[in-house]
Amino acid sequence: MSIRGVRLLVVLVAGLALVGCTQAVGGGGASADGPATAAGEPVAELPVLSSRYAVDETDGQPVAVRVDLNEVRVIEQVLQVTFTARNTNAPARGDAPPGRWQVADFFGDGVAAADALDAVDGVYVVDPVHTTRHLPGRNPDGQCLCSGGLTDVSVLPGDGAVLTATFAAPTPDVQVVNVHVPRVGEFTGVRVER
Repeated sequence: MSIRGVRLLVVLVAGLALVGCTQAVGGGGASADGPATAAGEPVAELPVLSSRYAVDETDGQPVAVRVDLNEVRVIEQVLQVTFTARNTNAPARGDAPPGRWQVADFFGDGVAAADALDAVDGVYVVDPVHTTRHLPGRNPDGQCLCSGGLTDVSVLPGDGAVLTATFAAPTPDVQVVNVHVPRVGEFTGVRVER
């Protein structure tokens, strides 16, 4: 399914499901710094607004991870955040195993409720104008409107997986937001496309 097709599906589902997904942020302001592609599918080149780095040592073999923030866009009444999670380890040599990165719960919030642990439900957006934190939207069953099933997504060195999370749209006066991605930190001052 194309990114445009995913957006349309997200708008239709999210329009019915976004309820109670905003939290107030303490203090005077916020400061600080769709579906995943299936394993083996090529990742389309998307624009890169900014990148942040982390290391996943969950399985014992460290994997250098780069997260490229691709887009923060309002579509109808929702805000969709799209990012690419890349395995930046060097390719294996000779007969060595390929060094796949199992995305799994790397971007999860760590809480197993209606969501499985392997979703990107830990991503959130901060609206610095109204000092609110927007959590991912939920469907009527309480599941995150975000990429999930990431235990089945493994990324070879040099490849990436495109991931999305959907939120209630900020008011039109909000021109920039901060996007927090678990384990890699916060992308600040990101322009909202409308």
